[in-house]
This record gives sequence, structure tokens and C-alpha cells, in this order.
Amino acid sequence: MKQVDILIIGFGVAGLSATVAAHKRGQRVAVFDADQPYTSSRSAGAIINPITGRKYNLSWKVEEVISASTAYYSELEAFTGNTIFKKQPIYRELHTIEAENNWAAKHDTYQELGYVQNMFAQKPANINSNAANWIEIQGGGQVSYSAYRHAVTKLIYQGGHTYKKDEFDYSLLHTENGWWYYGKDIATKKVIFCEGSNCINNRFIPKDIIEHGKGESLIGYFVNEESEMFDPEFPILKKDKFLVPMGAGWYWVGSTLDFEDASDEPTSQGKEILENAVKEMTGFRFIIKVHLAGKRPTTYDRRPILGELPNYKNLFILNGLGTKGFSLAPWCAEKLLDKMVVPNAAEIDKEISINRFVNTSA
Repeated sequence: MKQVDILIIGFGVAGLSATVAAHKRGQRVAVFDADQPYTSSRSAGAIINPITGRKYNLSWKVEEVISASTAYYSELEAFTGNTIFKKQPIYRELHTIEAENNWAAKHDTYQELGYVQNMFAQKPANINSNAANWIEIQGGGQVSYSAYRHAVTKLIYQGGHTYKKDEFDYSLLHTENGWWYYGKDIATKKVIFCEGSNCINNRFIPKDIIEHGKGESLIGYFVNEESEMFDPEFPILKKDKFLVPMGAGWYWVGSTLDFEDASDEPTSQGKEILENAVKEMTGFRFIIKVHLAGKRPTTYDRRPILGELPNYKNLFILNGLGTKGFSLAPWCAEKLLDKMVVPNAAEIDKEISINRFVNTSA
């Protein structure tokens, strides 16, 4: 039987980040990766964005979170020699007078923080837009999910950890004498559930703490009038949807959001919405090569969920990352692993602790 310090269930952005945080703290890890084709991590644009929403608000704990996440990806890049996070400006359209007013009220503060320079930016080339003004947001960019997975997989094998490409059977997990056992294969001191929306199958997690919002996205490239691939060299753009350059002329477009559709697979409706969005944004013909879908795990207050599960000693959760998973996950994983293994570590912030669902006085 394999003995480890921590068993990690899930290998999306939460599981990847938990694996790295555990490794950094000298923990022996076993990871279960269901490797499903349609997940929120695979379908995400993996954008790190300091200013979000229709009212141009700062992301939650923006300075602490983005500083931690960008440093984290840089450290992994040094380990692998591959680019994981590409820093890029994000251009947004101010499409109404209300939007311009909201922006004007916040610009000076954001300029002092270093997230913008000028009040307005020049409209990016080759974009269809009647808006009088655009803005250019600094400090963000995009994570390559494939490069991130590659880096952590390399760390697992070089660090002597265990990787299992398999569905996790929750019925096989049981406790005895202070240890948790997975059938007759693995004995572990602690478990972290990082399975995103798959937590719906987890008998240890309360069913009502996670909401599931399905998102769809496209990956493809543009062609000219001769039907030849060409690159308009767009930056990261945000109108109704995001258009994100992936390199070598490839782009990600997304995403939709549907809290009613419980299926995992892409839909013709989602595809049509995204096709129309990129056509309206650019006017160029977009060739779709990949149509993705995934259910994002989120919460009623749009904050992550961290901590030890109620009624189950040494079972932990890292979930509910929503649309900001690639910025939040590294920061959250550090907080959780400190609490799990570092003596006298700080308590997990009440805003993200699982205790807010089970104990209102916490």
C-alpha cells in the first residue's frame, strides 16, 4: 500500500495549485486526475484580470492575489523553462455613457495602483466598434493551461509523487486509526478535494454550497478573403465576450454562462452565440477548430471555499474558484496548505472559509 501525506482529488487549476503548494512544503502527494474532456479549467480563457465587471471594479484582494499568482507562475517557468503566464494588456470598450461615467469615477485610483495609464486608449486596429472610447488595463494577461499542466506533471514525477489518471471512487475512501484509506491502494494522512463541479458526486461535501454555471468557448483562427490563415494581431479584447490571442495566430473566444443547462457537452446554441460575438467584434471569418464546455464551480457570494470539511477530520476542500480560478487558485492553495501543515499558521480568511456555510459565528 502506498503511503502519502496528502491525497489530492482533481487536476484542474485547483488541483494543480494544491499539488505545487504541497510539494513546496515537503509533503508526499498522490493525485487523482479524471482527465475529462469537458471541464471548466480546459474551457477557460485563463485570464488574469485586475479590473472586472460592468462597473469596472477591482478584483477581490487584487493586489495580494495578482502579485502572488504572477510570482508563482514565474517560479514554475524557471523550473520548466517554458512560458506559462504571458503578461498582456486588456482592452475594453466603453460602449455607453454610463460605462464612461463609471470609468471616469475610478480611473485616478486605478492609475495610482498602476493598472491603467491614460484615461482612454486608442481603439485596437481591425476592431468593429462604434464606441467613442476604449480603456487599456495593465497588470493582467493569460495563463497557458497546457503549459501549466505540463509543469506540474513534471514536478510530480521529478519530485517522487504519485499520479493516477483515473476516476476517483468516493465509496472506497474510509478512515481508520487517524488515517484515510483509498481501498487497499493508498493510505494518507489528509485529503484535499479539488474536483470543481465534479464535487456533486462527492458524498463528503454538502450539496448546497457549490453552484454550477456552464460556460462554452471556442478556439480557432482567422482567414482572409483567399481563405488563408492570417493573424490580425489582436490583443486581449473584451466587448460582450473575450477574444484572447493564444499565439501563432490562434485565438480563444468566450465565454457563455448558463446556470440552467446541467449537461457537460458543448451546444449548438452556445456555438452560435460565440460565432456571432466574434463576427460582430472583428468582421473577419473565424474558423472554429475546437468547441469547449465546462461547468464552473462558484458560490452565492462569488468567493472560493477553503478549509476542513465539517464532521470529517483531515478532509479539506479547495473549490468555488469561479471565473477567476487562474489568479485565485495559487493564492488559495498557499493559504490552505499553510493551515494544513505549518504550525501556528494564520486562520483562513472568513470570507473564503468553508465555515461561513456551516457556522455563521465563524
